[in-house]
Amino acid sequence: METDPPLPSRAPTSSNAADGVQGLSAAEYLAAEDRLTAAEKAALASHLAAGLGSPAHEGIVEAEAVLRLIAWNAEPPVLEAMAEAAAANPNTPRSIAWALANDHEAAAMVVLEVCAALSDEDLIGIVQAGTSSSKACAIARRPEVSEKVSSCLVDQGGEDAVHALLANVKAAIPSDAFSKVLDRFSDSERIHEGILDRPSVPGFLVQRLSTLVSAKLRTKLAERSVLDVLPGYADERSAAEWDKHLAAMVRDGSLDETRLVRELCSGNLEFFVRALSALSGTSYVEVRGAVLDTPPALASAWEKAALPKGWMPVAAAVVAALIQTDRSAGHTDRDLFCRNIVTCTLANLRAANFTLTDAQRRLFHTHRGR
Repeated sequence: METDPPLPSRAPTSSNAADGVQGLSAAEYLAAEDRLTAAEKAALASHLAAGLGSPAHEGIVEAEAVLRLIAWNAEPPVLEAMAEAAAANPNTPRSIAWALANDHEAAAMVVLEVCAALSDEDLIGIVQAGTSSSKACAIARRPEVSEKVSSCLVDQGGEDAVHALLANVKAAIPSDAFSKVLDRFSDSERIHEGILDRPSVPGFLVQRLSTLVSAKLRTKLAERSVLDVLPGYADERSAAEWDKHLAAMVRDGSLDETRLVRELCSGNLEFFVRALSALSGTSYVEVRGAVLDTPPALASAWEKAALPKGWMPVAAAVVAALIQTDRSAGHTDRDLFCRNIVTCTLANLRAANFTLTDAQRRLFHTHRGR
């Protein structure tokens, strides 16, 4: 009398899971498939997927074949059990990961979110297919998201996927992608907040956000550290030390418009903001927001500080130059950085048809010659 082929009656423990890839052929599985319950198939799928080892491991080919058969016509709970085990196994082959990624959504999301077997090209292909917002969100939450995948999500993913990408601090998002995010979702408050919550935000983006964000987010925009978003340098002082230092400068009259612009040209934006705060009697956070906001906001802070109006366009041009300068430039050659800022500032002033005074020319000549 013919007997049924042997099958594992339960998933083995983790200590002997690797042994489970041996002793079961695809033919044996097919012969017994009809009499297996969904729970038994789920246990078997989880057992085999967890036990997959290196390609040289004995029985690996048969184990993969059985898993593909299970995945071919399995119920969702079976696929989910297989996906969880496959996603946690660093040795899962691409063929299995790819099959699961393109199958039942709940199982696909588990694999797409963590499985290392899938390449950037695989992930991009799934995003471009546009068949599932949930799958795109899972890809956006991966422990590592390359710039290529991020760009694809920004170009073709929905708002939920882009929001998930922004929330993933380990996602590498190229600077130009942020502009596309705002082009696509300019009215989305949660996208604005997602950008502001990133560890690093390009300066040009902060300036653009200042014209878009709601009143609710303006405080968060202002609270961004100046040197988080612009290149440059800052003195290492506490808030109390800054107050004492600047109060002394106010008393001796050395805190004037030329000193403020000179410090800006040197990349010391922190000094500029704190000095403008001290002179205007406006809070540091408010002035910082004004500096990173539109030119009229900076002009208002400048006027409150009772500084000469003729120097305000110059200060604004230097701030614009800092925004336009590659952030990494502030952390290499400082003299070269200062010369680049002056060159960019003068170009900004020429574009605005602004005529420099003799004092302003001397200041820029000094910095350009550093």
